[in-house]
Amino acid sequence: MKKEPEQSKSSEPNNPKVSDRKTISCLRWAAYFFVLALVLAFFAGAFPAAPIVVATGSMAPAIQVGDVVLVWPIDPDKLEEGDIIRYKGDGYTVIHRVVEVNGRDTDDLQLITKGDANNGNDSPVSREQIIGKVILKIPYIGKLVLWLHGLRSDG
Repeated sequence: MKKEPEQSKSSEPNNPKVSDRKTISCLRWAAYFFVLALVLAFFAGAFPAAPIVVATGSMAPAIQVGDVVLVWPIDPDKLEEGDIIRYKGDGYTVIHRVVEVNGRDTDDLQLITKGDANNGNDSPVSREQIIGKVILKIPYIGKLVLWLHGLRSDG
């Protein structure tokens, strides 16, 4: 009696060939490494948007301690009341809300800012001090960074 050759499972329509599965696996790993490289480049500052971990509660409840905000460079003349900005202070940076815009389209632009949780306004912010505008808030993910730096992240 003549035996018919067995058909391998890889020739069944619902089962891709071994080489196809290896290709898919390689592509999947390449995609993972690509995404990881993008994330690392992002946090290393290779893109215009900068992730910042918020370490104080001056913007609560809108932005909490341990939130991460993305700050995008912006033309200071395009800032409006209500925008949240990051600016340079004396040896530190601040993330506060614009409450008043004075001298728009002049060399003497001044923004008045205030932390949502603060009672009073900050000193006027000049065009040269502005780093950028907060474009996104990601809650909680900065708590680990604060903990690693020995800072309290419980508010």
